[in-house]
Amino acid sequence: MKRKLLLGSLIALPVLVVGLYLFNAFNPLPENPPLRHSGALLSGDGDEVLRRACFDCHSNETRYPWYSWLPGIGGLIGHHVREGREELNFSLWDQMRPSKRRKAVAESLEAVREGEMPQLGYTLLNPEAKLSGQDVAVLEQSAAQAYGKGILKESRESGHDGERRKSRRRHDDDDDDDDD
Repeated sequence: MKRKLLLGSLIALPVLVVGLYLFNAFNPLPENPPLRHSGALLSGDGDEVLRRACFDCHSNETRYPWYSWLPGIGGLIGHHVREGREELNFSLWDQMRPSKRRKAVAESLEAVREGEMPQLGYTLLNPEAKLSGQDVAVLEQSAAQAYGKGILKESRESGHDGERRKSRRRHDDDDDDDDD
């Protein structure tokens, strides 16, 4: 019995390792393309908070930790970064129309207030990215300075369902030529 268990383990381990390497091969870490954005996103200290808590997944300035090169983990990180950049990429901020920027700020504030962002798995490994109440207040104040106090009300009305926000944003992206 012990011999069968040992033999099974000896077979399963290489299969698992090869599987994890293949997972990484099909989910490579996204490269950081050249930076295009150079200006402020919000105003005041809000940009510092965004850079600390959001840029690893939502910009082309991703800092990959040493463990991102480990089998399996790199594939998961790569997947999250691609998803984050697809949802909102701050490096492309100045290429967005003002109405899209405003909507992105409102939805982002809502996600922060709801505790959806930054994601728990990210903040566990990157505790400096965890947002305090003070950080949220700084983001709100900076957003209000950049977009007017109405942005705070808009962010509260942007919906409580993350999937609904994502669906709306994709729909809006399809209609890019229709507005503004």
